[in-house]
Amino acid sequence: MVEMARACQDSLPATAHRYANEAIQMARPLRYDKGIADAEQAIGMTYWHQGENVQAVVHFKKAARIMGNLRDSMGMVRVYNNLGDLYFRKSDFSEALSFFGKSLDIRRQLKDSIGMIFSLNKVADVQLEREQYRAALSYYDQALALGQSLNNQQGVALTHEKKGRLWMRQGLVEKAETSFRMALQVAGSIQKKNQMALNHIHLSELLIRKDSLETATHHLLDAWALAQQAGGIELELKTLRLLAGSFEQRQCFDSAFYFQGVYQQLLMDSIMAEKAHAVRDIQEQYQLEKERADRLESQRQATRPQKALLISLVAALVLLGVFVISRYRYQIKMTKILQEKNREIEEQNESLRQSNQALEQFAYVASHDLREPLRTIGSFSTLLARRYKDKLDQNGRDFIEFVVIGARQMTQLLDDLLTFARLSGKQDVPKESVDLNQTLDQVLSALQGEIKMKNACIQRDHLPTVKANPVQMHQLLQNLISNGLKFNDKDRPLIKVNYHESGPGRHFSIQDNGIGINSRYFEKIFLVFQRLEKQGYTGTGIGLSICEKVIQQHRGKIWVESTEGKGSIFHFTLPDD
Repeated sequence: MVEMARACQDSLPATAHRYANEAIQMARPLRYDKGIADAEQAIGMTYWHQGENVQAVVHFKKAARIMGNLRDSMGMVRVYNNLGDLYFRKSDFSEALSFFGKSLDIRRQLKDSIGMIFSLNKVADVQLEREQYRAALSYYDQALALGQSLNNQQGVALTHEKKGRLWMRQGLVEKAETSFRMALQVAGSIQKKNQMALNHIHLSELLIRKDSLETATHHLLDAWALAQQAGGIELELKTLRLLAGSFEQRQCFDSAFYFQGVYQQLLMDSIMAEKAHAVRDIQEQYQLEKERADRLESQRQATRPQKALLISLVAALVLLGVFVISRYRYQIKMTKILQEKNREIEEQNESLRQSNQALEQFAYVASHDLREPLRTIGSFSTLLARRYKDKLDQNGRDFIEFVVIGARQMTQLLDDLLTFARLSGKQDVPKESVDLNQTLDQVLSALQGEIKMKNACIQRDHLPTVKANPVQMHQLLQNLISNGLKFNDKDRPLIKVNYHESGPGRHFSIQDNGIGINSRYFEKIFLVFQRLEKQGYTGTGIGLSICEKVIQQHRGKIWVESTEGKGSIFHFTLPDD
C-alpha cells in the first residue's frame, strides 16, 4: 500500500492519501510501527506535492518520532532530508540547516560516505542562500574531496556545478566557468543528461555576458537536445527562452521567432497538462468522498437499533458523572480556559510566522511569473520594431518604444519589489566585518557608466570597517548614490560620501547638489511605492524603502535634510561594534 501511495503521490494525490491511510489501518492491529512510519512519510510527501506545507510538516514529524523510537537511522535520514527540503523551499533557512545537519550527523555515524556527499551539498546550499559564502565553500570542498576519493562521479559532477553557482553569486566569472566545464565533463562521462544540459545552460549564460553569442548558442542547442532526451520540461523551457534571446541579440530574427514559438507552444502544452491533471484529481477526490459518504450512511442504518441502547447507557453514565465531578468543575473549567488561551496564542504565532513566509514566497513567485509575459512583450516588441521599422509611421514606432520602455520599467519594479520582500521577511541577517571603502569602490565601479555619462564628481572620506551584512551595505550605498545622480539637473553633479566621528554610533552622510525635496515629503519618501512625481525622472518608488529596511535590520537610523533646487543630504547611522 505504501509503495502504491508513493507511486501516485504527485499525479493522483487523493488516491495516494487513501492508500497511505489504508496502510496505517492495516499496520496498527499488527503493531507494525515501521509500516506506520513509512505511511506517515508518504502522506507528508503527498501534502508537500499539493503545496500543503503545514500538513506535510505534521506527518513528517510523526514519521520521525516513530523511526526514532525504532532506531531506524536511514529512515530518519530520509525524513530529515524531506523536512530540510520543505523548509528550504519556504526560505526558512535556520530550520532547513537544522534538519540537514541532523541528517549529515547520522550519516557520519553510519559511515555512509556516499550519502555524506549529498548531505554536505545540502548544508552548503543553505549556507549559500544565507550568504555565508565561506561556510558554503568549505562544505562544497568537503563533498568534492569525498566524491573524488570514492570515485563517485555523480557526486563530483553535482558538487562542481554547485560550486559554479557559488562563484557566480560572488561575481567570480572565471572560477564559475572552470567549475561548470568540469561539471559538464564529469556528467558527460556518466551520461547524466539533465546535469549535462544544466551545465551547458550555465556556460551559455557566462558566454552571453562576454558577448560570445555564437559559442553561447552552440551550448544552448546542445542543452536543448539533452533536455529533450532527459524529458526535463523546466530545463527545456529555460533553454528555449535563452535560445530565442541569443538569436535576437545576434539579429537572427527568423531563428528568434522560431524558438520563441516553440517555447510558447511547449509552455501552453505544459499548462494544459497541469490543468488536466488537476481536473482528474478533483474528479477522483469527489468519487472517493461519495463512496465514503455512502459507507457512512450504510453503517448508520445498520447501527440504528444499537444506538437507542447506547443512548440510554450514556444518559445513566452522564447522571453518575455529574455527581462525581461537580466538586472539581470550577478548577477544570479554569484549567481548560487557560489551555485554550495558550493554544490560541500558539496558533496565532504560528499563523503569523506562516504569513510572513507566505508573503515572501508570494512576492518571489509573483515577480518570477510576471517576468515571463514581460519578456515576451519586450522580445516581440523589439523584433516588431526591427522587422517592420520601414512599414510603420512615426506614431507606430513611438507606440512600440513606449511598450518596450514600459516592459523594462516593470521588470525593474519587480526586481525591487522582490528585494524589498526578502528584506521584510528576514528577522536577523548574518553580519561580518565589512570594509566600507572596498564596498564603495565596488558601487562606484558598478555606476561608472552613469558617472561618466553625467560628468559627475565624487568626493569621499575614508570610511571605517563595520560589523554588517556586505550585500545589504552594497545595496544601501548604491541606492543612495544612484538617486543623487539620477535626480540631478546640474551640468556637473557632485556627490559627497562623508563619515562623521562625533557622537555615539557611526554616522555617515551622502550629499548631492540635485533637485532637492520639499520638507513635507521627508517621511513619505521612505514608504514603498511613494514615488514623488518628477517630470523627466524615472524610478520605481522602492529604493529608499529598501534603504530604510537595511538600516532598521542593522538597528540604525536614516533621515534626510534637503532644500528644493539645492540638493539633499541623506544621513544614516550604524551601531558601534
